[in-house]
Amino acid sequence: MPYVFYRLLGIYYMIAIDGTGHVTYKEKHCPYCLTKEKDGKVMYYYHNVLEAKIITENGLVLSIGTEFIENTIKYTKQDCELKAFYRLAERLKREFPQLKICLLLDSLYAADPVFKMLDNYNWKHIIIFKEGSMLKTYEEYLSLQRLQKNREEIIDSGIIQKFNWVNDINHFPHQKPKFPLIY
Repeated sequence: MPYVFYRLLGIYYMIAIDGTGHVTYKEKHCPYCLTKEKDGKVMYYYHNVLEAKIITENGLVLSIGTEFIENTIKYTKQDCELKAFYRLAERLKREFPQLKICLLLDSLYAADPVFKMLDNYNWKHIIIFKEGSMLKTYEEYLSLQRLQKNREEIIDSGIIQKFNWVNDINHFPHQKPKFPLIY
């Protein structure tokens, strides 16, 4: 069976981006290790990676980009998923300049610098939005959610998935949105 890449609205390729753990160590094994600390004491050393995966119509995902989250030999602040996102997004835009993209992101990315980058690249986005992410925007979401009543329930093999969303949230206070936003 050939794989067909699902396109949102028949236009946008769906690309999920998320970080994941790669390996964990008790001892530092290289200069690029990230550290988990508590009370100034290193608990463990680890390596994470950020993946960009395109989604096929039948749910298969294929990696189209990987960015390692790692410290440089001399660093003042540890690398993180958000810093890696900017590097990965720049590379995706460079390698796929004509691709019409809708990114699927978690609430970590609900931040003005990310929205500005997505807007500059003319990429659409669906972001899991939760309480604590951009307080004023979340309050607007709650108000609009009561008015718009955008809800969908999907039942498949006994699994119930419930979705709700709001369109046209203005995440740039000084600008009117150029396209509907889905949270």
